[in-house]
Amino acid sequence: MRSLQSFALGLTLGIALLGAAGPAAARDRARQRAEPTPAWATAEGREAARLDLVIALLEAGRPEEALELTAQLRRDGAPPAELDVHQAEALIDIGLLDDAEELLSAYLKRNPRDARAHNQLGILHMERKRVDAAVASFSDAVRHKADDPTYQNNLGFALMSAGKAEPAVEALRASLKLDGARAQTRNNLGFALVAAQREGEALRVFRAAGSEADAHYNVGVGLMLRGAAPEARAQFERALSRDPHHPHAQAALQRLGATEESPR
Repeated sequence: MRSLQSFALGLTLGIALLGAAGPAAARDRARQRAEPTPAWATAEGREAARLDLVIALLEAGRPEEALELTAQLRRDGAPPAELDVHQAEALIDIGLLDDAEELLSAYLKRNPRDARAHNQLGILHMERKRVDAAVASFSDAVRHKADDPTYQNNLGFALMSAGKAEPAVEALRASLKLDGARAQTRNNLGFALVAAQREGEALRVFRAAGSEADAHYNVGVGLMLRGAAPEARAQFERALSRDPHHPHAQAALQRLGATEESPR
């Protein structure tokens, strides 16, 4: 009799456990239905992931692969509008400037406030030596996204190339306020300061990025670009006084027709 009671108790507990598991499983299924689908599992998420890959390929210097992926996105239908900008960037990288300009011009008619597109058009203008047009495009990029150090740097470089040294200094300083770690921007600022006849400030900027000899050499290069050959020679000589084996300073002096007897 005790065995029968034990069996009945065990069976009752088993039924109770099965009964409890049923509602729990239902709650799990309901929770799964209520939770949103992960972004990567949606069509939009997959498209965004491939667009991110296009950008990554461009940043890695692989424009041909980026173009292959943009073509695939177009074949799949309804590509994101900004794909035109990234495709244009890849086309610029491989030298197909006409196709890139056509894409960017059409895109900007539809999206006139897109800073990235204005920046890419500025890069294209610089490739074609259209410096004033580049200044205008980079200015548009900065106007629509003033907190991007790359756009500020590009504007500063274009202004310097256009012979507008003081505005270039202003744009480059704005870029460094946003990202002070950019060596390229510091170099650009140094050359802009030389162009603005502010060699003392330029030396301080160049010293922050390299040796004393390099700083004098860079100021000398800036003076050569400004057409100030005697002042450039003096800077190259100062560079050699700090580093007698500085190869670039030696070559620069040779180009200027200097002799070994030149005073140091």
